[in-house]
Amino acid sequence: MYRNAYAFRTQRQPVKKAQVQYHISDAWAAVAYADRTNEGQYVNDRTYFQPGEVVKAHNKTLAFQALERPEIITEEDRAMGATLASHFAGLLFRTIKGPATTENTLTAGPSFIDTIANVVAMKEVGRYEVACMACLPNTYRKDLEKEKRAEKMMELSAQSEYLGTEGSRQEIQVRVLETFYSQKYNSLIVTAVRGSDIVKFFTSKDVTEFPKNQDITVKGSVKRTSVNDRTGGKETWLTRVKVV
Repeated sequence: MYRNAYAFRTQRQPVKKAQVQYHISDAWAAVAYADRTNEGQYVNDRTYFQPGEVVKAHNKTLAFQALERPEIITEEDRAMGATLASHFAGLLFRTIKGPATTENTLTAGPSFIDTIANVVAMKEVGRYEVACMACLPNTYRKDLEKEKRAEKMMELSAQSEYLGTEGSRQEIQVRVLETFYSQKYNSLIVTAVRGSDIVKFFTSKDVTEFPKNQDITVKGSVKRTSVNDRTGGKETWLTRVKVV
């Protein structure tokens, strides 16, 4: 007995709804609104709140709410949105043009930078792009901090001199400018300054021993002196460093 031939007919697929599109300036303003509402904290699925702590809404959720209710977006939000748009358009241009003078978070991965590149060029964006944009105010502030540190290093580089001779023991008070963990050397790299003289060293000690923008006293031996290939500043590298 044969089955009904009509049973094999392909069912009609449901028609997909057109994706809602938002003007790019409204999207930037909504992202700024979310950032302001969460007081500068970026909240997503991985954000953990301590027991008793007020749980905040995801930034992307707040941005979507603002796009649905544009009356809650303030002029301050729109001004911040314009600042974000200008910053990432400029940062993207420098990244595409060549190596940036300072490290930036757009180099986190090709998929992220591709998304931001597309967003910068768009006049309208969908919910996916808005969700990606939600983290950018936090990224923007980190970029500003890096730019300030880079400017500071350039200023110091023009005045920096070497400390002692190779092998000489030093006990000096320095101000920690930056710490960076190097996976290549499996060590923490500390950049500090004594007066206007730049001092660097590797250490296996915990990063908490080298709080940024604070003065500490260290002992160590001069391992070598060098000239920074980016800033042209003189740098003294110490070894066997101990915090006094």
